[in-house]
Amino acid sequence: MNAHDYSLQVRDWISASVQAGPLLSFSDLVSTLPGVHPNDIARELAALGNVTLAQDSPSIDIRPEPHAIELPVPHPLDFDWRFTPETINYVFHRISSLNHNPQGLCFLGAPTLFRAAHERGISSPCYLIDASATSAKALKNTAPQSIFVTDLLNGPIPNLQVAVTVADPPWYEEFVRAFLWAAAQLVQPGGFVFLSFPPLGTRPLIEEEWSRTEEFAQQLGLTVTEQTGALKYVSPPFEQNALRAAQHKYVHAHWRPGILVLLEKTGECRISRPAAQSDREQWIEQSLLGVRWRFRRQHLADGHPLLNELVSGDILNSVSRRDLRRTSADVWTSGNRIYRCQNTTHLALIAKALAAGIRPDTYVSAHLGRELTQPEDEITLLAAKQLATITSRELREYLLN
Repeated sequence: MNAHDYSLQVRDWISASVQAGPLLSFSDLVSTLPGVHPNDIARELAALGNVTLAQDSPSIDIRPEPHAIELPVPHPLDFDWRFTPETINYVFHRISSLNHNPQGLCFLGAPTLFRAAHERGISSPCYLIDASATSAKALKNTAPQSIFVTDLLNGPIPNLQVAVTVADPPWYEEFVRAFLWAAAQLVQPGGFVFLSFPPLGTRPLIEEEWSRTEEFAQQLGLTVTEQTGALKYVSPPFEQNALRAAQHKYVHAHWRPGILVLLEKTGECRISRPAAQSDREQWIEQSLLGVRWRFRRQHLADGHPLLNELVSGDILNSVSRRDLRRTSADVWTSGNRIYRCQNTTHLALIAKALAAGIRPDTYVSAHLGRELTQPEDEITLLAAKQLATITSRELREYLLN
């Protein structure tokens, strides 16, 4: 299904949902369609022109479940969506239905499942493999020897053998292949792999992506045995901000669905690891009061460290990797704010100073090994004020989400 056919399909889904009645609101329509992004739905609604929807009302306030271990707020550059509590319960139910006492569980890119396994006191050995050192740090007191920080696109794979692996990759083909290849190395013969996969409405050409993925899995010795549309994700703060920036104020926090695919290890892996490049090393991360900032590494950074507007209102109104504006961002927050910056090296130093409670001008001066000029000092303090103001704004947003 190419882009044109995808647009026509979305219009058909919209028409069918509206005709089925009763009168839907925009938020209801989003939850009804198979993973179609609200921005795409709004575009096709405008193209149809004659669809009447009910008035939207504020979505139900869903408070997160309390946990002894709090994970860091997701960052958009990690493509980090996390399962709802109901989905977590369902996944563990499916695991137990395969084997009442599985000999080892490994979670790939799914820290909420690893945390849940710890909270439930599961007796089987449990492991987490995740690229986020920030998430690993939050979970380090659970079972530090069972957490491996590695980028599954090209990092080392731990030498483990488990009965069940649950893979929740970012929904792009190179990530899905990388996670599946790693799962095939980790799961023992006769074991099982659960894979999350985007539903049909996520974007054009998903059907073709799935056909390639299933063929790739067969080459890994993995056989698809089941597919269910059972997954739901919590919309992270960066996505909720993006939706509001796109004028979608009342979309339900659990609108995003996913497909849970069950594969069995029935043969040997017959192919080498797929080549993939990661851009993780292009960014420096610094947390300020829980707000996560990413600063793009710059080879030549001789300008000022001030933040400059990149998009109107500063919040990118999209979470899609296909959005070309992403390539222009030098600074990116966990609230999906993006900025240009001539000197991210110094701005990252300023953020580090603020996090440590040190005067930023003093810290930058010590790093440079010289006194700052008066203009440099003034600009450093102004950049620090920018960081503090935006951090405060995002903290308020996280409390409201």
